[in-house]
Amino acid sequence: MGVAFAIIYHFISMLFEYGGFEFSKFFEDKFSDGNWVQFVLGTILASLVYGFIISYGQFSSKIKKQERER
Repeated sequence: MGVAFAIIYHFISMLFEYGGFEFSKFFEDKFSDGNWVQFVLGTILASLVYGFIISYGQFSSKIKKQERER
C-alpha cells in the first residue's frame, strides 16, 4: 500500500511540476547533483509513514467495531 502511495504521489507531483507525464525530466531533476539519495530516502520514509497511518486506522476501526458489537 505504501508503494502504491509513492507511485501515485510521484505521478501527481510530476503532473503539477511539469504539466504532464514528463518522465525523463522528472527523474533527471530528482536524480541529478546527488539528490537521488534524498529522493529515495524521502520516498521510503513517506511510504512507511503512510503505511503506518493506514494500518493504525484500520486496526483502530476494527477495535471500535468489536467494542460496539459487545
